[in-house]
Amino acid sequence: MLHLTSRPRSTDVLVALFSVLLVPASASGLLPFSLLESLGFATGAVSVWLVVRASVWTWPVGIANSFCFLILFYEARLYADMALQLVFVALSLVGWWYWLRGDRGRPRRIGRVGMPEAMAILVVTGVSTAVLMAYLRSIGDSAPFLDALTTCLSLAATYLMARKLIENWLFWIAADLIYIPLYAWKHLPLTAILYGVFLAMCVRGLVTWRRSAGPFRDAVVAGKFYPFHAGHKYLIGEALRESQRVTVLVCGADEQTIPADLRGRWIERTFPEAEVVVVDQTQLGLADDDSEGWAAATVTALGRAPDAVFSSEDYGDAYAAHLGAVHRLVDRDRTVVPISATAIRDNPLAHLDRLEPHVRAHFVKRVCVLGAESTGKTMLAEALADRFETVWVPEYGREYSERHGKQLGDVWDTWEFRHIAHIQAEREDALAEAANGLLFCDTDLFTTARFHEAYVGEQDPELERLAAGRRYDLYLLCGLDVPFVQDGWRDDGPHRAAMDAAYRRFLEETGAHWVDLRGSYSDRIAQATLSVNELLARTAAA
Repeated sequence: MLHLTSRPRSTDVLVALFSVLLVPASASGLLPFSLLESLGFATGAVSVWLVVRASVWTWPVGIANSFCFLILFYEARLYADMALQLVFVALSLVGWWYWLRGDRGRPRRIGRVGMPEAMAILVVTGVSTAVLMAYLRSIGDSAPFLDALTTCLSLAATYLMARKLIENWLFWIAADLIYIPLYAWKHLPLTAILYGVFLAMCVRGLVTWRRSAGPFRDAVVAGKFYPFHAGHKYLIGEALRESQRVTVLVCGADEQTIPADLRGRWIERTFPEAEVVVVDQTQLGLADDDSEGWAAATVTALGRAPDAVFSSEDYGDAYAAHLGAVHRLVDRDRTVVPISATAIRDNPLAHLDRLEPHVRAHFVKRVCVLGAESTGKTMLAEALADRFETVWVPEYGREYSERHGKQLGDVWDTWEFRHIAHIQAEREDALAEAANGLLFCDTDLFTTARFHEAYVGEQDPELERLAAGRRYDLYLLCGLDVPFVQDGWRDDGPHRAAMDAAYRRFLEETGAHWVDLRGSYSDRIAQATLSVNELLARTAAA
């Protein structure tokens, strides 16, 4: 859903206020106009003011205006104009519906008429004018040509307006240029003045609608994107579709738990054609509702003032006004994409379908299965993935050894372990994007670093750094109380006990949430399943 919204100008408010006050002034005899003509003036001015602002309320007000003029034109013997009001009522009902539901059940947006349709409308208008003029002359109409021409121009304009097409203003301007002298000649001075006001407002409407219809030169989409979800994707997509250049302003703050830079990278990955700028709200000292402050911060961050603001919130009106920009309000009621960032933060796993895969990976709960060699961790990781209907990450180090024919006692180089670590991390992150909320990992980079230390004889700072940068929501440590099985690549003896001790020391020192799995294979599956279910329960209750 997309609307054009802007702050009304003071002249707009004065016209609407004068129009409304005209009715009691005429009714009390303070002004020399009939009550009916005053009502027609008031409803007409307000209706045009509303359509300039692309407000759907123009239609009910316009219907009331049509009934006023139907009676007025009957008394003035302008029969074509009288009949035209009935057509206006019918077209207004159609336009009312079309503006609300004409875009596949959603509100209609401002658009432009195509050349073939424009030519057809011009031809139909010309032919209809000739036919109607002949008829009006035959029944004694006081101004058959002008009456016929304005009637057909108004019908064409109303048709285009009902479809929310910019070109309706061109037809209204042409009709008003004829209406003004016609009504003055017919001794309807207030109506002539009204159409003079209409003319000025139609020019304003043409300029406003053209500006709002785009394509915009430079648009901004500002928000927290905390987290970035399908609604934001739709919003930015609309901005890109209607703008030559789009900048996404990501607002970060100290109290947020997802770094603003990460949110910015999510958006860059989804929309590489958009420019992403991250600003620090805490450092700026701006409140969420400080529209003027945010407008100034936007100009500073972008180095320029955009000509359009795209948002899904009402705050965009004031924010755009301070920037001197048009505000596009997109899906405010969340009918196109029924989701909010608050709902996702409350229960991320329940809304994974509203997140891009690379965003989903951030919220997926990662369970790492650790254990010295021949403790059943690979079988456990695969079995748990099958039980919870998700994916699991095999150990790349084993694959590398088999592929390159590594045997016990072979020489290893540091670059090999770094390669293994990078591939392991890449595969884990890639599978996290496909997980259903849970991801089971057969190993971690801490394990890679320990194997490097055991085989090379020293620690590698790069591996230690990579390992320290990854954490898991739950660790399942497979104990040594199972028989050792040699398969040609495993190292038994002191190394196996040392690895188990290193895992326990690491888990205790880091304060990780972990479970010590003991007993038979079936017992370990049961213990692990219970621990994972508890993890999911804690996540849902958080």
